[in-house]
Amino acid sequence: SDLLASMHSTVRAVEAIVSQVRTTTRSSVVAPHERAVRQERARMQELIGATLEKEREAAAKRRGRLEELRRVEAETRDRAAEVRGKVSEDLPSALEQLRKDESRAKGRAQLAPAAN
Repeated sequence: SDLLASMHSTVRAVEAIVSQVRTTTRSSVVAPHERAVRQERARMQELIGATLEKEREAAAKRRGRLEELRRVEAETRDRAAEVRGKVSEDLPSALEQLRKDESRAKGRAQLAPAAN
C-alpha cells in the first residue's frame, strides 16, 4: 500500500514535471516561433498589398495611355476624312484649271514659232 501510494505520488510528480516542461517549451520555443511566423505573414501580406497597388497604378496608367492613343487615332481618322473630303471637292476644279492652263500653254507654243 505504501508502494502504491509512493507510485501515485511519483506519477503525479512526473505529470507536474511534464506539464511544466510543456508550459516552458510553449512559452520559450513555440510562442516565439508562432510570433515570428505571424510577423512574417503580416510582412508578406504588406508586400503583396503594396505590389498589387503598384500593379493597379501601372494598369491605370496603361489604360490612360491607351485611351489617349485611341483619342489621337480618332482625331487622325477625322482629320484624314476632312482632307479626303476637301480633296474630293477641290480636285475636279483643280483638274479643270490644269486643263485650261495646259491648253493655253499649247496655244502659246503654236503661236510662238509662227511669230519667228
